[in-house]
Amino acid sequence: MSEEYDSALKWIAEKIQYRTRVCEYSSYGLKHIFERETNQYISNDDFKKAMLLSGYMPIDSSEPNWRFRCGVVSKKGRPCSSIRINSERLMYRMQDHEMTMASLARETGYTRQRITRSINDGWMNKEVLETVCDYLGIEPSLIAIENRRNEK
Repeated sequence: MSEEYDSALKWIAEKIQYRTRVCEYSSYGLKHIFERETNQYISNDDFKKAMLLSGYMPIDSSEPNWRFRCGVVSKKGRPCSSIRINSERLMYRMQDHEMTMASLARETGYTRQRITRSINDGWMNKEVLETVCDYLGIEPSLIAIENRRNEK
């Protein structure tokens, strides 16, 4: 096994918790979170194998990007929180950068549907917000309005 694979197993043990609902991230999204936090590359296939070895079964293994019943744990040991966003302001910033939902999804590693749903709902996961704002070159505080859950 490679060093990245061993690191992924350790990261999953520390950062992923079982949940009854399906995680908002696919294996591809979880892999990108792992890569950002550890500065180590891992293929989607190796990450999926690490999830299997860690006891997480995919909802549909015929899909290229698997979904699991789990959640990502924040630095405080709780599932990540959502943040209320100013959707109009985010859309304005995207237009300012001539950015479409599809191109933003492609560049950040999140699905277009997930970003669209978050903007339409007015709530965005903290990790997604930070990634989107980082890509757009803006501070999350320009988009964020308030925290929702698990942040004190």
